[in-house]
Amino acid sequence: MDKITIIKGSKVINFALGQIKYFLGDDFNVKNEIVKIIIKHFNKVDNSPYSIEEELTSSVLINDKKIDFKRIKLLEVNNHFNLNDDLKLRTKSLTLNLLETVFYDIEYNEEVNTLNILNASLAEYMTAELKETTESFEYAVDFDDLTIKTIIKNLNLKIIKNLNELNQYDLDYENNIGFQIDIVNKIASLNKNIDFLVIVEIPKLTKAIISKLNDFKNDNLKVIVLCPEAKVDSNIAIKNILSCNNQVIDLSNEVDLYNNVLLNLDKRLSIDELNTYLLNYFTQKELKIDLNLGEIL
Repeated sequence: MDKITIIKGSKVINFALGQIKYFLGDDFNVKNEIVKIIIKHFNKVDNSPYSIEEELTSSVLINDKKIDFKRIKLLEVNNHFNLNDDLKLRTKSLTLNLLETVFYDIEYNEEVNTLNILNASLAEYMTAELKETTESFEYAVDFDDLTIKTIIKNLNLKIIKNLNELNQYDLDYENNIGFQIDIVNKIASLNKNIDFLVIVEIPKLTKAIISKLNDFKNDNLKVIVLCPEAKVDSNIAIKNILSCNNQVIDLSNEVDLYNNVLLNLDKRLSIDELNTYLLNYFTQKELKIDLNLGEIL
């Protein structure tokens, strides 16, 4: 369990992050602001002169320390993902991250070594063919040794299903998000020396997507889920919810629950009973007693 601290100006938000945290509630501005600040700092964007002048500078702490960029890497999953663009393997490509993870030591592969030898032989042949082209000079042909970067640069990738090539427009919404989740999961499972923070920013949390997100099992992978929805029509653990309504409450924090919710209820409840009501509230199940949770939260 990691402690995440988001600071902007005089405002401070703390929440615990285990495997996953869903940002639910009516205040989308707060949810979006938290995610925006996290992405900003992982992209190493400095505070602007405006934010400094207006005392709106921001920072992100993980376990009360600044982000260790050598140890923690940010990955993003969103509805704007374009498969065709991702396969071009630009800087933020998930497929590029996957290839670099799977083939990190390919330079020591026997087949690559053989290709380097063949390239050297081809260079000798081409140099010999160009000999005596001019009276004063000679051409010398050489090929760079194959490395992971040069190999990836020359890749022509396709996605195949049922023996046929597909493109961006063959993916429906759930396939698009699920494809990205699968890649992220694979990257984390193969790269245990690095911790990954994944921002999932999507317009709709379906049961299929929640099921896929809840299947994350890698200890080095933490997920923050941002969506416009205040509630979801699916079971999720109460400890995995950050409530963003009139106030921001980490529902895994019993002290916050007691101070900000229990003390404001007209009915006496135990923490366990409150958790049941909160879970029913956020998963749109019928509440046996109207506790006015919407007003309190």
